Amino acid sequence: MRNLITALTAALILLAVSAAGASANISLSGGTASIAVEPSFTNKLAKKKVTPSLVSPATGSTTQFAIPVRGGLIVQSKGTGTYRTTGGIAFAYKSRKINIANLRFTKTGSSFVSATVGGSQMVAFRASAGTVVRAGFNTDVRSIVLRLTDEAAARINSVLKLSKTKTAFAGNQLVGVATINSIASKIEVAGGGRFRVALDQSPQNKLAEVGVKLTPMKPSKTSGGKLIFPGAGGGYLKPGTLTGPVNFSGGLSFKRGSSSLKLRYPVVNIAKRGWISFTRSNGSKIKFAHIDPAQLITTVDPATRKITLTNAHLTLTNDAARLLKSTFKTTRFAQDDPLGVATMIVNGK
Repeated sequence: MRNLITALTAALILLAVSAAGASANISLSGGTASIAVEPSFTNKLAKKKVTPSLVSPATGSTTQFAIPVRGGLIVQSKGTGTYRTTGGIAFAYKSRKINIANLRFTKTGSSFVSATVGGSQMVAFRASAGTVVRAGFNTDVRSIVLRLTDEAAARINSVLKLSKTKTAFAGNQLVGVATINSIASKIEVAGGGRFRVALDQSPQNKLAEVGVKLTPMKPSKTSGGKLIFPGAGGGYLKPGTLTGPVNFSGGLSFKRGSSSLKLRYPVVNIAKRGWISFTRSNGSKIKFAHIDPAQLITTVDPATRKITLTNAHLTLTNDAARLLKSTFKTTRFAQDDPLGVATMIVNGK
């Protein structure tokens, strides 16, 4: 069983290595590492009169148990990085006992699992690469083969005082197969997607009345009376609430004679009362529009990791109204002026 714990650690390390190859590290908020113990390993323990048991909060049996994932950093698209767990397995022989706990699965150039083995931190298991499977917005690593390291085997035999004839643990010993099901703390937003606004006639009329021309800044554009901002990638959403910032490209140019206002890099901030922000030419950011949460419709497709927001009614913020009025010397704009109805389509990594 100690070999099994070491193997678990190796599997966790293997997972961490996979995370290293992705575009960005995403922290983990939970999940489970499950270990299926190799029957030949269990049989050898029984013959040597070594008794396995679980270390809380591990659950299950000593032949099939699960330990909670309590954190880590991974690259979701590749499964590389580090998966940290709590709990583990223990082995007892006569009056002596040793715990293998707090496994850390790491996947980088090689795969391994570190753990606390009888109070000493070490690489406890070597691990196979396993198979990375995306489970909606989360990441699973399956079929991780765990083998005990020489160091861990020697430590277990020493603490239990197993003689050469009684030795139950050996380097490269097959302990079991691990599967990690991880839960991401946030959904990283991939490139692509779009934010499209069907403009209300009212703001267009007000701009025309004061002689201000509105044009999109590339790569945003207008099509069929709609403003379209392409997805820029980056940003994130919280899995439970789908709240957070999403980045888009392009911008808006307002111009009348020598007076102009350029707003770039739109960010859609989804919250209880969301808003759209832009970056001004001087580098400062401004909340330009509010999103009415009462009418917003959210659709999520976990299989494709596609997130769609529709019926997003936009109104002018007080800061934006003041900026337009001061820039173009007019009183025609006011807080809560309707701007239009928007749709956002993005994909999670």
